[in-house]
Amino acid sequence: MLEAAAIILLAQALAEALVRAFGLPVSGPVLGLMLLLLAFALRPGLAARAEPIATPLHRHMGLFFVAPGVGLLAHTDLLRTDWAPLAVAILGSTVLTLAVAALAFVLTARLAGAAPPATEPGTEDRP
Repeated sequence: MLEAAAIILLAQALAEALVRAFGLPVSGPVLGLMLLLLAFALRPGLAARAEPIATPLHRHMGLFFVAPGVGLLAHTDLLRTDWAPLAVAILGSTVLTLAVAALAFVLTARLAGAAPPATEPGTEDRP
């Protein structure tokens, strides 16, 4: 368990150091997860070694959303003044994400040779 915690904390520490050293426009935790993903892809056995601590952390994932929630409450004045552009950005990115996911699904189904969805009975003759 100590080795698993060390793997995750090392990725986090390295990411924080890179963000601070190079002034990267990404947060340390996000870069840390990206580094972990890269490390797991390059060394598949590493993921199994990090699993004993990753599973309990994943089980309590909701706790990781406390900080963003506090950030929202701390910036209510900004939310009050700029709610419209924020709403448009959130709605637009959600619609775009759904469209890209649907397109990816359709393309993947075509590449996999999946049969097209069946039509409803009696609609074959309609244009």
